[in-house]
Amino acid sequence: MYKTTDGGTTWNTLSTAPSPVNGDEYGYVGGKVSYGDHLWLTSNTGRILHTADKGLTWNSYIAPIDDFAGENSSGAMSFSSENYGLIVDNTGWLWVTEDGGSNWELKDAQGYYTADIKYIPGSANTFVSTGLNVYESEYGSAYSNDGGKTWVNIDFGVTLADARINTSALDCNTIYTSNFATSTGQGGILKLNGTIPGCTLAVNDQTLTKVELKAVVNNGILNIVTNKDVKDILVGDMSAKTLASSTTKFVNVSQLKSGVYFARVAYVDESNSTIKFVIK
Repeated sequence: MYKTTDGGTTWNTLSTAPSPVNGDEYGYVGGKVSYGDHLWLTSNTGRILHTADKGLTWNSYIAPIDDFAGENSSGAMSFSSENYGLIVDNTGWLWVTEDGGSNWELKDAQGYYTADIKYIPGSANTFVSTGLNVYESEYGSAYSNDGGKTWVNIDFGVTLADARINTSALDCNTIYTSNFATSTGQGGILKLNGTIPGCTLAVNDQTLTKVELKAVVNNGILNIVTNKDVKDILVGDMSAKTLASSTTKFVNVSQLKSGVYFARVAYVDESNSTIKFVIK
């Protein structure tokens, strides 16, 4: 794994990256899922790799499917919060987690599709699914405003050539999906005409509170100045290696050499922030 902190100009090996379980394990480029500082990666062994701090630390979970893009087993995953996520697999099962991916259970629902599933960013809990509805043996797409419990068709009964496949969403009004391109100028990318009914942007206390964050280094002590209650702080370098930590707003960094560092600040309300600072 590699990490960039300057928009892609330079890249460094991620020293905290988890090791493969064997020499045959590899990850999927299309299997990345992100939410805030959280990132989930998928592999051909059915593993889910999860970081809650942009790569500083990682957890490894076992998915309820054997492979995320294999010949016999495949699935799509999406998260609507740090904890709540869905997986739809090629056999027609819908799985739900409420602890960030550590544990999964079957969700009692019908009407969804199996090619892809995506959370609508900023919505209360709206998901879109595309592909094949295995219960009806029909291709199409559907949406859910209650986290996957109930589904409503967007379209239904389209031909295999017009089947909706991979999906991407910006908000309730901007949703794209792909289908088979049979010839130049036909097929390829489709955009939803209109909006998802009942899809509304979520508003909570966290979005209404402007986070103040400043890093001050003096006499070997990093002082995190913020208007929120701090749970813990991790300090890392450009390679994302954790070098110091603290459960207060003060971190002893006297052992660090001159250079550029990053502090990942975890707050009591379960949100996170990252700030860059320099030691001279």
